[in-house]
Amino acid sequence: MNGIRHIQVVAFVLGGLAFGALSAHPSETPRMDEVVVLSEGSGRFLLAPGIDTRVISSDEIAALQVNAISELLETVSSLTLTERGTPGSQADLSIRGASPEGVLLLINGIRAQDPQTGHFLMDIPLDIDTVERVEILAGGGSTLYGSDASGGIVNIVTRTDGSQGGGLSFGSFGGRRASGTLSAGEGKGAFTAGARWGRSDGDAEGTDLEYSGADVSGRWNDEHWNVRWNAGVAEKRFGAQGFYGDYPSFEEVMTLQAGVNALRTIDEFSVVRLRLGGRGHRDEFTLIRSNPGYYRNTHFNRGITVGGEYSRVLRGHGSLVLGAEAERIGITSGKLGNRSDGSAALYGEYSGKFQRNEYSLSLRLDRGYGNERVISPGVGVQIPLSGPYRLRMRLDRSFRVPTYTERFYNDPANRGNPDLHAEHSTSAEAGLNRDTARSSAGASLFATRASRVIDWVRDPGETAWSAVNHGRLLTVGGELSCAVRFTGGWRVRGSATLLRQTVRGRRGTESKYVLNPAEETLAAVFSGPLASGMAGSLAVRYERMRSGGSRTPVDVRLMRRFEAFSLRGSLRNLGNERYEEIPGLRAPGRSYQLEMEFAR
Repeated sequence: MNGIRHIQVVAFVLGGLAFGALSAHPSETPRMDEVVVLSEGSGRFLLAPGIDTRVISSDEIAALQVNAISELLETVSSLTLTERGTPGSQADLSIRGASPEGVLLLINGIRAQDPQTGHFLMDIPLDIDTVERVEILAGGGSTLYGSDASGGIVNIVTRTDGSQGGGLSFGSFGGRRASGTLSAGEGKGAFTAGARWGRSDGDAEGTDLEYSGADVSGRWNDEHWNVRWNAGVAEKRFGAQGFYGDYPSFEEVMTLQAGVNALRTIDEFSVVRLRLGGRGHRDEFTLIRSNPGYYRNTHFNRGITVGGEYSRVLRGHGSLVLGAEAERIGITSGKLGNRSDGSAALYGEYSGKFQRNEYSLSLRLDRGYGNERVISPGVGVQIPLSGPYRLRMRLDRSFRVPTYTERFYNDPANRGNPDLHAEHSTSAEAGLNRDTARSSAGASLFATRASRVIDWVRDPGETAWSAVNHGRLLTVGGELSCAVRFTGGWRVRGSATLLRQTVRGRRGTESKYVLNPAEETLAAVFSGPLASGMAGSLAVRYERMRSGGSRTPVDVRLMRRFEAFSLRGSLRNLGNERYEEIPGLRAPGRSYQLEMEFAR
């Protein structure tokens, strides 16, 4: 079956499910329990009218039976996860065609970005066992969170309550893993701690992986305060064969991350939120593994963010948010130099009602990179229609500054550019949603116009990639999504994203990231109970890149619970498709994993 047939068949299924969800009788109930006000550990973006936010809740994470955060993100079509080498080594995350540097990662509503490169975005000291939910915003978010949100935002909210247990697993390519979690406390305070270790020989020479990590997250509440905190450390050592060029490389990374998000109730109309977070990342890169003296670099980069905001409910059902934040980033590197930069921002947002319609007006002023002052306005509208239908519209201005790698990195395969300009974009979206107790569905049209787009390119005959600013890039597309719960415990969640790009003032003939997006993506997950006390899930994802062909990996997972433990098996890439997500770097083929998990 060719790519067009794949699109037609899966889109027909998703369209039918969405139509069924949209046409279901409105008396089913008000909203899905996943669509709630998520003030604990979230940010402001879930509350702004006109914004379409996807929430993957804790019960859905359990039903999907995924083994990693990356597998969870792949169930959403607007997200494209490009993994290098053995899964878990390194991954680039893109939203609606944006580069990895245009995706802002939050942990409990606090920035967890890496100033060196977007390739380290997914180097986070968290495991799927300690994730409570994931919140995803597709489209520009700089009016709410500043730089690096031109493509969208992913917010990971950590668990503070849960069972105690552990697990052992083994699988393809010599893979083995051990993990455990511990939870304690109740009432005013509670915490969950987790630790893990694993290794794999890799599916090809030079793609071995070994990792370890630990994290702890908790909450503390009293009459006035609601505090959520987390801290963690993770370390990885992996063969980076062909990651950044045709070299047998090796890489070692370590990540430290911590954050506190505290909400203080002043009175029945107003609250104050305080945020403090920090991230440190060490990267030691060896270009030729067997000859470390030829080219070796060690980078230490760091970032700390502090912010505060005041929110008040006004008369007439309106609300006002006023805030300020500051960030300090830096790097100590034998190749990139010793550098430090700071930024500061003021922002505000007013949300109100006109008759039954909700709207918001937001404005943010940032000052930082190159002493540039950036004004990011935004406006959103949500119009309730008959029954549970709602129409939403959103317009935002976003930006992102170049990373240290894009500006200063040079090796035989890559050339940075210290004269890069900051990237600016304007995003518009309109959509229709319907949410009930048993189903939700949505349809969106979106467009993003970006100028001075940062990318890595090269011309025919060149072996090295160069960092450049393209002229203007227009990305337009649409999305269709649905989630339905059936009787008997079965559920299906599906989404489809189609986008097209046109560029003016293009640099280079081959693009490494921005101008090679997944133009057509379909993702569907079916999960529910089977016979003999078993539960299963089937995940299908279709991608067609602008260049590089198409792929349709299929994942199957089965689980059987007993009194004190459970057995789980997964088979990834069932059809053993072999494809290149990055030119010259082939993705792994079929793989399996078997796990025994203990819990009480």
